[in-house]
Formats: sequence, structure tokens, C-alpha cells
Amino acid sequence: MLEYIKMVLWKVSFDKALFEKELRKGMAQLETEELVLLEDWCYELFYDKYHTILSNIFRGENCKRSSYQPQGTSKVYTGSRPNILGF
Repeated sequence: MLEYIKMVLWKVSFDKALFEKELRKGMAQLETEELVLLEDWCYELFYDKYHTILSNIFRGENCKRSSYQPQGTSKVYTGSRPNILGF
């Protein structure tokens, strides 16, 4: 399921509203451990373009992931993109 969500997000990344909608839908389908992987992937690929959306969604109060990762252990993303898509 995670790989499918990555593919969908990559394909809709041209549109801000679609990206946010599909990210929220995808997150609802994943377990907490997979959310960590999705967050890392999203930040690596889309930080430059959608950093506000990513921050709101992954750091929001309603995020399932927020209880999984202890406070203060979040990663710092530089905004540089990897050479491969990761899927």
C-alpha cells in the first residue's frame, strides 16, 4: 500500500490541492510505522514545493504518527532532492 500511495502522490504532485487530498487519504490507509517512511519520503521529494502542507499534515494534532515519535526527535530536512524517487 505504501508504494501505491507514493506513486499516486508523485503523479499528482503537479497540483497543490490534489497532493494534499491524496496525502491525507493515503495517510488514513497506513499503519504508524509506514507513516514514518511516508513522511521521510515526502520530505525528501516535496519539501521545496510543499513544505507548509507537509508540516501541517505530519506535525498536526490529528496525526497518528505524533504519538509514535518522541517529541524533539524529528529530522531536519535541507530541501535537497535525492537522485532517485525511492519507489
